[in-house]
Amino acid sequence: MDLINDLSKKLNRKPTAQEIQDDNFRRMTADQKSKLTSNFSMFILDLNKTGQSYELPRIIGSGRKDSK
Repeated sequence: MDLINDLSKKLNRKPTAQEIQDDNFRRMTADQKSKLTSNFSMFILDLNKTGQSYELPRIIGSGRKDSK
């Protein structure tokens, strides 16, 4: 909770989840970042082995100008 209190004082408001995550990442050592990246990559590779598709279906006529 000290992290949130420190950020709150620095920002003069309650920090967003993204700001907390960014601050946590800034505080990590290079070794911690490397391990995190490696673990995430291994998770993605394992997930890919299942052959399951996790892509969201496209919505036709979503209002975007580039949708066809």
